Amino acid sequence: MKTELTRRLELSQKMEQYDEHCKNILADKRILAWIMKETMKEFQSLEIDDIMQYIEGSPDVSSIPVDPGMTNSPVIHGIGTEGNIPYEGAVYFDIRFMAGLPKKETGIIVNLEAQKEMRRGYSIVTRGIFYGARMISAQMGTEFTAPDYQKIKKVFSVWICFHSPQYIGNAVSSYGLQKNDIVPGIPDIPEEYDKVEIIQICLNPERENRIKLTELLNLIFNSKLPYKEKVTLLRDSFGFPVEAEFGEELKNMCNVSQYIFGYALEEGIEQGLQQGLQQGIEQGIEQGIEQGLQQGLQQGLQQGMEQGLQQGMEQGRQSRTEEIVRRMREENYPEDQIIRICGVTKEELLSIK
Repeated sequence: MKTELTRRLELSQKMEQYDEHCKNILADKRILAWIMKETMKEFQSLEIDDIMQYIEGSPDVSSIPVDPGMTNSPVIHGIGTEGNIPYEGAVYFDIRFMAGLPKKETGIIVNLEAQKEMRRGYSIVTRGIFYGARMISAQMGTEFTAPDYQKIKKVFSVWICFHSPQYIGNAVSSYGLQKNDIVPGIPDIPEEYDKVEIIQICLNPERENRIKLTELLNLIFNSKLPYKEKVTLLRDSFGFPVEAEFGEELKNMCNVSQYIFGYALEEGIEQGLQQGLQQGIEQGIEQGIEQGLQQGLQQGLQQGMEQGLQQGMEQGRQSRTEEIVRRMREENYPEDQIIRICGVTKEELLSIK
């Protein structure tokens, strides 16, 4: 029998695996090409297959260290994914790669970051500026030497923020440098200053998708959607060939996300009736559900009596029962089965939204 510590360690490992699968999926050239086409003016007129040809080599995913004290080493051509800042520890770049530009000799450097949540105690855009500055300064001695600053490659720092607030929904914004004339007269030459751009992509699967990019990303990272259904939608809606390596990453991510979802649900179940429901879902049979519910109820009653909080437990039972009803609806259980297992009337069932 697993202890709580064992379970939490296992969850931590699964979450690390999920993060790694997410990064590997985002590093797929077709995904990157979609992001570039929908967010970068340099590629908007190109087809996805053509953009893929401009991506150089294989994007690096949290693998190659780049120390500020070694910025004139040739690793920029392999694109490093880690930077050490004195007194700050290691800073990891999730994904970094280089790409050529249509009809131009120079290219760009792109960094892509995935954030589980939008608000983390600091501004995503401000952190993106820092990352962009790091990518520019790291070019010294490799892409250019003083005084040939015109050879600096433009850098993009792209931030994908999952679980954005409802009032933001699915949104995309770009931040860059622009010329403002205080006293007109100086010629405007954008290629001289258009060297850094921060792009923020906010995702919320419950809100409307206004562009294909957010629809694509919400589809790929929908933790409730089975792997086979994702593959079908990717192929039919986006003409997305799910090749062997990408398909394996997608399948692994779906499997791990189901584990994490199950663990999170079980955490709530342990306090009462939801434990039985989770066990029943995992077994996939009605008998397991009924046994699990009984076990969860007994455990909840025992804890309530030991703590002397009978009133609080009764109040909590109603909210847990409502949550179980919602979960069973999501799993498409028949109404009569929900009524029998959860012990609610038809009127009570209809009142639970």
